[in-house]
Amino acid sequence: MSSAVTASAWSTLLGVVLDWEQRPVFVIHPDGRAAAANAAMATTLERSQNEFSGLPLEALFAPDSRSGVRKLVDACVADRVDVFDTNCETKNGSTVPVTMRLVNSSMHTHEAVAHVFTIVAFRPKTEDPVLANGIACTVSVDAKSFGVITRAWGPGFANRPSPVGRRCCEAFCEQDVPCRACPLYAEGLTSDTRTTVVTQRSAGNTWFDIVSVRAIGHAEIAMSRWRLGKELLGALTAARIDELAVDAKLSTREAEVLGLLFLGRSTNDIAHQMNIVARTAKYHQRNVLRKVGAESRFDLSRLLL
Repeated sequence: MSSAVTASAWSTLLGVVLDWEQRPVFVIHPDGRAAAANAAMATTLERSQNEFSGLPLEALFAPDSRSGVRKLVDACVADRVDVFDTNCETKNGSTVPVTMRLVNSSMHTHEAVAHVFTIVAFRPKTEDPVLANGIACTVSVDAKSFGVITRAWGPGFANRPSPVGRRCCEAFCEQDVPCRACPLYAEGLTSDTRTTVVTQRSAGNTWFDIVSVRAIGHAEIAMSRWRLGKELLGALTAARIDELAVDAKLSTREAEVLGLLFLGRSTNDIAHQMNIVARTAKYHQRNVLRKVGAESRFDLSRLLL
């Protein structure tokens, strides 16, 4: 197989893999040219994915940022990670201020290093930063236009109609009334950021939106939203349970019992799943509750907070 075919096949496979990543990402081949980009990066820089193949590194960054990025790349070593602010450039020359992560990964086929650039946040010049999967806007709190979105930005609006001119409950939640715990109605809102969780239910599914707000002037607030799905929520819960196990110095067996208790498993269920007798399961349960400081299995939920 020729080297040209190998490189082409590698880039094609890489392009497929990158599209599993929702954040915008592109890879620079060791020869200094772009190997592939995912759909999110193609949208961000207003190019097709095919156009990234062979582009020089400098073509992807604004002129004022190219030397800084080049220095990072030239100083790279395998498995090094750099996070930095920079400016990307679209096909038509527009500037996209971003916070970017550069990961230098050694390639198994040779000793060269590939450079993986991922946008982790957008930084509009005159607005608050927005995480790469988030939404940000300004909302009126004037008496005549309360709750109406006046400006909006962020990648979370990709493939969605502009919400400007609509009430935030309509644009974000598809409902006519404000959400319960809506931050617009919070008392004493100041220029300090306040964060709350808004629960969304639709068609039997539940989502949690992390909403951060702060006052800007007397008639507007700045609002940012990020959706917390079931998978991420489950991962955060699991991480908190692991933290409790470490802090309480639980053994491996006891940590497993703790996880099962949080899942609501009975003593017999725990015994069956761990292949132990019920008496041993009760013994582990008593020790776990004592070590983590819970009065009963029903008191465990308090420790997640």
